[in-house]
Amino acid sequence: MGRISERFRARITLGLFLVAGVGIGVVVVLVGGYYGEWGWTGFARREAEPEGTMAMKTLWDWQELLLVPLALALAGWWLNRVQTERETRAQRHVKERDDRMQAERARTEVLEAYLDDMTQILLHEGTATAHAGTVVKAVAEARTAAALLGLDATRKRRVAKFLYELGLIKSQGGLDGVGRLDLWCADFDGADLEEAQLPGAFLQHIFLRGADLRCADLRCADLRCARMDRTALVDADLSGADLRGARGLTQEQIQEAEGTRKTLLPDGLRHPASWGAEAAAPGTGSANAPQTSALLRSEDL
Repeated sequence: MGRISERFRARITLGLFLVAGVGIGVVVVLVGGYYGEWGWTGFARREAEPEGTMAMKTLWDWQELLLVPLALALAGWWLNRVQTERETRAQRHVKERDDRMQAERARTEVLEAYLDDMTQILLHEGTATAHAGTVVKAVAEARTAAALLGLDATRKRRVAKFLYELGLIKSQGGLDGVGRLDLWCADFDGADLEEAQLPGAFLQHIFLRGADLRCADLRCADLRCARMDRTALVDADLSGADLRGARGLTQEQIQEAEGTRKTLLPDGLRHPASWGAEAAAPGTGSANAPQTSALLRSEDL
């Protein structure tokens, strides 16, 4: 913005200098023509030329001679500039479209590769030993977190739905740490996330309108600025969660949920009298809520 303003001021300054220069030139020509009797200007009184001699060309004569070529040159320059700007805009639009399509293809490839990898990992876990199973789970968690960094809101929902339907974020027997995912701005309107294990998840600006979060574990989750119109929160654990700026959230929804005095609520809402002062004791496995608000937060949208 600063560079644009400086460039604009420079152009205005140059235009003012040009206008001032032309004005001064016109005044000089008028004064010289009328009072200085500069014959070449055409303003001074002209005496009859001797017969057989060629009259001296005046400023007006040169103007008439150069006016048509100058007008044609200016018209050609203007048309060329308009055409150049039009072609530049068209090329920019094509490039932006190609960039969007390339980004979409890249996200689709990331999602497909993640689903294939997770399928192989989960199939391997079914026959793995206890030690190998722990390693497999760690790999699955890392792959999930890495994949989410390159996905948009719609594809993040597909990943979360995939994990939820497999029970990996629905029960404490799922993958440890999967609940602490970065689902920033993801679209979960109307989603069925009953009993989902999402402690410490980064859920800023997430869409949860009409979603079912009954009995979900949302301890220490970051739900700032989330859309929570008609979200079912019956028996959901909001202990230590950050709900500041959440939109559509009502006092009735808060009354149906569980939490503590440390739960941060939007302006205008209050803690129910049944909420205690301390956070709920974390359990084991994926329900072990972290103190940080998220794992591998992304700003990819």
